[in-house]
Amino acid sequence: MDHYESGDIVKQKDMLAVNKILNFDTEGFLDILMQNDISVCGYSPIAVLLEIMKKLKVKKSKLVLHQTSGDVLEDFSSVVGYAGVIFYR
Repeated sequence: MDHYESGDIVKQKDMLAVNKILNFDTEGFLDILMQNDISVCGYSPIAVLLEIMKKLKVKKSKLVLHQTSGDVLEDFSSVVGYAGVIFYR
């Protein structure tokens, strides 16, 4: 998810993006990245995945886990965010 900001900032920014993902809101996801300068690697594949899930009529999603590199390294001064999401019917 977001890269190289403080742990608190990354968590805030990541959750903005994750909420759009959980709601299958492709346009909102892309907009929130631009509006909030969120540096998500693989944002295009995420957008494609969201569109595929909608075409397949997948209606449910769940955030499995969100953490940052700070959770492992115990240094929250400059972290990278990670999120695991599942989609199901």
